[in-house]
Amino acid sequence: MKASLFTLLIISLFFIARPTYSQELSDFENSCESYYDIENSLRCGYQSYIRKFALPYCQEYLRRHDSFSPNGQVVLKSIRACLQQELLFNLAENPNFDCENIRSIGIRSHYKCYIEAGFCSLSNQDLFLVMWIAKRQVFNAEIMSTFLDVISYCRSRPQP
Repeated sequence: MKASLFTLLIISLFFIARPTYSQELSDFENSCESYYDIENSLRCGYQSYIRKFALPYCQEYLRRHDSFSPNGQVVLKSIRACLQQELLFNLAENPNFDCENIRSIGIRSHYKCYIEAGFCSLSNQDLFLVMWIAKRQVFNAEIMSTFLDVISYCRSRPQP
C-alpha cells in the first residue's frame, strides 16, 4: 500500500512539475521565444539543434519578414508557428523527447509545417529568398532531403 501511494505521489509530481504549453499558434507567429523555453527545459548546450539551427533560422526569417510578399509573410508566420508548436508538443507529450532526438523530430516537422502553411503558394521571388536565407544548409543531407520532398510535393499538385 505504501509503495503504490509513493508511486502515485511521484507520478503526480512529475505531471505537476512538467511544463505545459497550451499557447495558440498565433502566439508564435512573430516570435522565436519558445525555442529558449525548450532549450532551458532540455539544456542541450551550444551545439544543440535549437541553438545551431532552429533559433538562428527562426530569428533570421523573422528579421527578414518585410522582404517577403504579403502572401510570403503569411506563409512564413504559419511555418514559424507550426515548427515551434511541434517541438513544444513533443516536449510536453513525448517522454522520449531529449537532446538526442530533438534534431530529427524538428527536421521531420518541417515537411508537415511547410505543406500545411501553404509553402507551395509562394511566389518565385519568395522561394528565392527562402533558399537564399537557408543557403548554409545546402550541404546538410537531412535538411536538403526534407526540402526536396516539399518541392516534389508542390510540383506534383495540380496547378491552379
